[in-house]
Amino acid sequence: MITSDRNAGELKMQAMAVPPVKTVPICFLRSAVRHAAARGDDVQALLRAIEIDPALLEDDNARVPLTRYAALHVAAARAMNDESLGYAALPSKVGTWQMACLSSVHPGPIGHALGRMCKFYRVLERGLSPQLVVEGDDALIEIVGPDSDPLRDLYAYEMTFVVMWRFVSWLLKRPLQLISVTLPHDAPHHLAEYRWMFPGAEVSFRKPRAALRFDRSILDLPVRRDERELHQLLLNDVGEILVGMTDTATWADRIRTLLTSKLPWLPEFEQVAAQFSIHPQTLRRRLAHEGLAFSTIKDQVRCEAAKYYLEKQALSIEEVAYRSGFSEASSLIRAFHRWTGMTPCTYAQSQRTRSVSAQQGALAAAARAAPNTVSAAFLTG
Repeated sequence: MITSDRNAGELKMQAMAVPPVKTVPICFLRSAVRHAAARGDDVQALLRAIEIDPALLEDDNARVPLTRYAALHVAAARAMNDESLGYAALPSKVGTWQMACLSSVHPGPIGHALGRMCKFYRVLERGLSPQLVVEGDDALIEIVGPDSDPLRDLYAYEMTFVVMWRFVSWLLKRPLQLISVTLPHDAPHHLAEYRWMFPGAEVSFRKPRAALRFDRSILDLPVRRDERELHQLLLNDVGEILVGMTDTATWADRIRTLLTSKLPWLPEFEQVAAQFSIHPQTLRRRLAHEGLAFSTIKDQVRCEAAKYYLEKQALSIEEVAYRSGFSEASSLIRAFHRWTGMTPCTYAQSQRTRSVSAQQGALAAAARAAPNTVSAAFLTG
């Protein structure tokens, strides 16, 4: 459940399109490079280096693969030599995350590992001060900003909490079951993303504290990772945690992957449950805890498949419909308009226009560079 003090009408959950390789909205990328751009770094070069079209930053509806976003996060941190990407009071030099992990992953209970990591960051005094708190039957990872004031940008809390949740899940070798997430800011426009960022958690905004809440008993569970596994995790800095290649797949993720592999035929719920050797009622409860229904996941899979095939110019609407799991084109047209507010043809045309613009931009850049190349060849000839 997602709650806030804003008008309920503003918080309608739209069908979130999550592809086989999960995507994130373009606002995540804008936030990742915001402070790099402000200090004059070549953001376009950072984007091109990881195969992201810089023009996407201008498209409010664009989404990119989570892997590309994670790569950008790491690239921006290295360019700035600041793993907090400029959001904390003082920079955290590249390598801070690795040292925090190395200081925490040792044989013993999860509580000790998590406590050591929080203490490591508090000692640094960089503006983000996580602390482990026990309240009755609950445990909390709480973040306190400078002088106990909330940080100005919600992104700092979001990414810190996502990384902390995924890291604890990695230590456990299974997803950490969250009770709630509370944040001091207004609900963001990308609220639907919280369903995969904090699966199953009740999220509320405009609260006096920023905290992840989970069952206290988790703290007594053993760390199930060793130093060898940690070194493997750290090969890609924090990017590996952001991508989620850490045995933390939710049931929604597993079902999404299964359905994608079955396209254009989509199995019924009972058949999916049988694939996982689980009773349908049990699977239904687990999905409900993650805040998703099977029908929503099917829509997500079909929507992303349709978008992918619509970008293939040689395919007809009928062929796109078939490959996306629809019995006829009219069904695709109705569903696609419900998901995106556009017809499939309009979407396909917008993608072709953007592709042409990108190609023209590349040709123009090459033309501008050509005189310099010729001059250099002449001078060295």
